Amino acid sequence: MKKIFRKAITILGSAALIGATIGAAAAAAYPTPFTSNTAVVVGSNAAVSDTNAAGLIISNLNANAVSGTTGLEGGTGISETEIALGGNLSAGTSKISHTLTDSRVSLLADDILRWDDAGGSDDYNYHEEIRVGSMSFLTTFNDNDYAELVALTNDKQLEYRFVFDDAFNMSGVGATGAEDLYLTLLGKSYKISGMTATTITVVTSEEYSLGIGESVTVGGQTFTVDDIYSGSVLVNGESISTSSTKTINGLKVNVDSIGYHTNSPELSKVILKIGEDISKTYTDGQEYIGEDKDDPQWVWTISNASIANGYVGIKYNHKETRDTDEVVYAGGSYVFPENFGEVKFDGLTEVTYEDFQVYFDDAEDLWNDTDLTSTAQALDKPVMIIAAVDGRKDAITTTAGQETNKVYLRWANQSDEIQGTQINSTLEIYYSDVDGTVQNSVRPRFSAACVAGNSVATVTATIASCDIGDIIIGDTTIAINAAITAGNMKLNFTDGGAGQDFTLDIGGSATLGNITGDLKWFGNVTQAT
Repeated sequence: MKKIFRKAITILGSAALIGATIGAAAAAAYPTPFTSNTAVVVGSNAAVSDTNAAGLIISNLNANAVSGTTGLEGGTGISETEIALGGNLSAGTSKISHTLTDSRVSLLADDILRWDDAGGSDDYNYHEEIRVGSMSFLTTFNDNDYAELVALTNDKQLEYRFVFDDAFNMSGVGATGAEDLYLTLLGKSYKISGMTATTITVVTSEEYSLGIGESVTVGGQTFTVDDIYSGSVLVNGESISTSSTKTINGLKVNVDSIGYHTNSPELSKVILKIGEDISKTYTDGQEYIGEDKDDPQWVWTISNASIANGYVGIKYNHKETRDTDEVVYAGGSYVFPENFGEVKFDGLTEVTYEDFQVYFDDAEDLWNDTDLTSTAQALDKPVMIIAAVDGRKDAITTTAGQETNKVYLRWANQSDEIQGTQINSTLEIYYSDVDGTVQNSVRPRFSAACVAGNSVATVTATIASCDIGDIIIGDTTIAINAAITAGNMKLNFTDGGAGQDFTLDIGGSATLGNITGDLKWFGNVTQAT
């Protein structure tokens, strides 16, 4: 009896960029093969690991893909058509690379910082980048308590960095005679008054230029400049000298500088800094400005800027991977501070699937690659078949370049090879000649063979790697490869685009020709083969 292992390959179309997001659209539900017909085929003497259907099913589910788009607020973004469920946004050859710079997102800067450290003006190259790390699309198969089918997770991965491409003179920051240093972080300009290898001192207060009688409201408190003198200022009745700070109404007030007019005092101006802190020193890992000190969602990340590629960054600090966490479902997003940008899961979309069968046939007639006779060169041979269910003639391309809808794998001992004379046994590859390349009749024709490296005996046969061909669906290519160790064959399907890989264990400890045993669905329902 033939038993079918059915694998769904997705065909995906590009999705348009929606607003200012990093987005992805996932398949709304798994197709029928994932709920009723999924099976693992192994021999009766197979090892326990060979019959462990649960692991295979997880691999199979991970092979499903979603279509999506990438972008950041204010940028044009990029498009990615395949994102594997259960996998990382940046896995494999995904266009959503681990690190995004201005070449992918125009919002991000790549420029020169010109600054005088009191020893002369210097130019420093710098750039901004966004890191998505191992942010993943997980499903209820990963956590059955998720409120929805698919969740975008973020295990302390999302990060923004201001990177100094050149070694920066940190010791000059705040030095006498040095120019004020301003860094634009997350789109907001900050005055920096000090830097070390692991800390940054940021002026967190706001600056206000006021004249006599003028007022400003900060944090619900009103501050009025009553009078201005050459070396001090009267604010809300409190005298504050130049460069000094006093606490008024719960906030700190600093006199940064005074523009005093001797002849016309009424025209004098003062620059005040007002805030909970005038400046604050942050250490790598501490809460970002405005975050909860005890449980910050965003924290500073700092790497020694006196060495090239040092940086000042802000990183997401919560582990959002479980249903009890604040994972993002369709329509939700992770938003950077200052509304700089977001990573958004836009929603679900439908995809189209193509089915492929992997099954045994214990009596197949096989031809070599040239003979035109009606009688096959090998009669009633057991084979494994990989076939496109819809019969599309170019669904599979063999390693020798033949396009077909069906590939046959046969284990031949030294004396039973259909073509050529080999020292050891071989894994022979055949294809259905659907295009009539050899003759008009559609027959299984020899394509290639991989020779065992160590023995003519099946039980000890070893083939490190045998390239069988590729399954090709639109712009998705799944490489088919076999490896044999001590008589056991692993059939590997590898997606070069999104890491959608899975493996079948075939054969038992006694022989590759063993095609009887148990057929298991989801690890518990058993049927004899």
